[in-house]
Amino acid sequence: MFISHVTSKGKKYIYLYEYCKSGEKKKQSLYGFGRKEKAITDMRSWRRNFSLFPDKLVEFGCTKKDLVDWIRTMETGVTKTGKKFKAIV
Repeated sequence: MFISHVTSKGKKYIYLYEYCKSGEKKKQSLYGFGRKEKAITDMRSWRRNFSLFPDKLVEFGCTKKDLVDWIRTMETGVTKTGKKFKAIV
């Protein structure tokens, strides 16, 4: 699983994706965090109080470590694998 962004009408939106095992699509969206400003605010809040972390993300197997990685990616503009992330805050 990884986060990525989509630009629509000049605004960036953050989504959680997973790679598809087979089929026509390469990846599928699992969860939408909303606009990047709201997404980073929510993520920082969840980091402070992990009990607020959405149940849907827990069901997907996401952990606090994943959350910290997502925040770091959005703050630094570099993913944990070293790729550039354009929706930096």
